Amino acid sequence: MAEQTPAAFPRTPGADFLTGAIVALATPLTEDGKLDPLGLERLLERVAAHPISAISPTGTTGEGPLLARRLRVEVAGSVAAAVGDRLAVIPGVVATNLEEALADLDAYAGAGADAALVSPPFYYPLVPGDVEAWYRRLLASSPLPLVLYNIPQMTKVQIAPEVVTALAGEAGAIGLKDSGGDLEHFSRLLAAVAPETPFSLLTGTDTMLVPSVQLGAAGTIAASLNLVPELGTSILAHLAAGDTAVAVAEQRRLLAIVDAVRRAGAPRAWKLAVALAGVCEQWPAAPQQPISPRAAEALRAELAQLGVAGVTGVS
Repeated sequence: MAEQTPAAFPRTPGADFLTGAIVALATPLTEDGKLDPLGLERLLERVAAHPISAISPTGTTGEGPLLARRLRVEVAGSVAAAVGDRLAVIPGVVATNLEEALADLDAYAGAGADAALVSPPFYYPLVPGDVEAWYRRLLASSPLPLVLYNIPQMTKVQIAPEVVTALAGEAGAIGLKDSGGDLEHFSRLLAAVAPETPFSLLTGTDTMLVPSVQLGAAGTIAASLNLVPELGTSILAHLAAGDTAVAVAEQRRLLAIVDAVRRAGAPRAWKLAVALAGVCEQWPAAPQQPISPRAAEALRAELAQLGVAGVTGVS
């Protein structure tokens, strides 16, 4: 996308795009598991009509761990081609070893990504020193800057504050997305980074957007921005303007929407939700099965009652 800097990274390692609202993009698929280009186009149009700063495809919401590399790279390249230089693209890496992680990073760089979202390898328990070593070895060879990804409910590995202190400010380490849902841990991560360090802390927990920003988060990488991009971006705007009461009221509405989707079975229910809004089909990545018609109708009714754009009360 953008021209490379002398540091060999797209854009500036200061992470000017790691702020505000970043969409944890769902992946529109056809029934046979291929990318749905028209669904992707409509989804990008829905989110890009609002003040977002970047797109993060093939992460947890994008079902990246269930997609083959070929398909993940196709998604990242399609998003990069669609948004051009208007928005940064930060796809998710899926790997449990360095060789596979670097292969992802090389492929994403070739597809036009600006950075990559990278979690610690899952399966084995890792101590903080292991996690730091993982990122240092990636940073030594990566063609893209890295956003650390803390999502212990999926990886079973927590990124400790001391790891953030050690890596923040290192060349190519530009930020961290925390989806742990633990506000105390997020507070400790924020405290682990010196104020002058060009390293962005973002929440991945939509339901904690207001308190996270009040504590010092630079913004969010959020699943709900697929469905209600106007809501998350409005919350951030009201917080920036000092309209806390309005932001809190909007956070309560966002909580109700997120709870409705979670009851239906996130992350696949985020795709179902945007399908109910007429954006794409609901097909989840295999081996997941579509949400039952009964649960889908219950979600449709809740989202319609909550006033989600495009969702009607009757199928």
